[in-house]
Amino acid sequence: MKISPFSTVAFAILASALAIDKTEASNGQSRSPLVNNRNGKINPFFRGTRPNHIQAKTHTQQLKQSRFTSKEHSLTISGGEVDNGYPDFIAPSFFLVFAGVMTYLIYELSDLNMPFTLGSKALSFTTGSLLWDNLVISLGSFFFDDAKTNPVRYGMLKALSYPRFTLHSVGTPLCVITVAEMGKAAGIPALQSKLVQTVIALGCIAVAVLDRLKFARGAGIDLATYDDSPEKALERDITRFTYKEPSFTYVIPAIVLALSNLVIGISARKYDKSIGNWLLFGAVSALAGNAAPGPIMTFTGNVGEVLMLFALVKVAAKVYV
Repeated sequence: MKISPFSTVAFAILASALAIDKTEASNGQSRSPLVNNRNGKINPFFRGTRPNHIQAKTHTQQLKQSRFTSKEHSLTISGGEVDNGYPDFIAPSFFLVFAGVMTYLIYELSDLNMPFTLGSKALSFTTGSLLWDNLVISLGSFFFDDAKTNPVRYGMLKALSYPRFTLHSVGTPLCVITVAEMGKAAGIPALQSKLVQTVIALGCIAVAVLDRLKFARGAGIDLATYDDSPEKALERDITRFTYKEPSFTYVIPAIVLALSNLVIGISARKYDKSIGNWLLFGAVSALAGNAAPGPIMTFTGNVGEVLMLFALVKVAAKVYV
């Protein structure tokens, strides 16, 4: 039975959205901007359900006083509101283009009529997750640029961003399964064993689960700050959420995927140069993109991911037929 990549991604987005505030609930904070708080306070987004006799300050009012009307905090969030001299639409336009490329790749995968394997489904899932990732960053900058002072838009963008983090973080390690299957198709002896493929798959699933468990126990996400960025940095025009407590462990799956492309690509060239070259291209693109300086890597990191997925789709056209 053929399962469309769109169905795979849509299901993953829905599942992620249903649990987007698991982290904050565990920390005693509001569960979600879409439901009532656990402490019984009325959700500010459902104003029609708020009894008139409630005189206490609502959650929204508290946010306005403690966070959004504070000029000092607003300046911190926005990186000092420094005008970098660029039109505001330039930075998010890059991510809109990236999202367009990922949409094209999804259509390419749909036309391949790939057989049902863990690797083929992981590739579809990861491609869809990068589409969502780039789309939310782009739309956030176009339509939610006032999120730091508008609690409603802040909540909406945050709700859209939770699936972005989860889909990306789960799809990245799972895509190693795809690379292993491609190495097997190329003829690498070490990857011909069903046991080896199973061990790789279980390892990737374990990494994905552990990564999300760490996130669920963490501090969650908040609007990105650009305090350390140069005044002219283009990234200052991007409105997006990021981890409150960044950790190197969050980037381990991406490193493992890039290195998997590199190692298997080198080995595959001995048996199938076309597959090996495409995997090497993907590995170099991802590694180079993430090796750029911080303000530039905001863009080049996503370029590297897009090029790597482009390479994997090209190999999929040879392998999954």
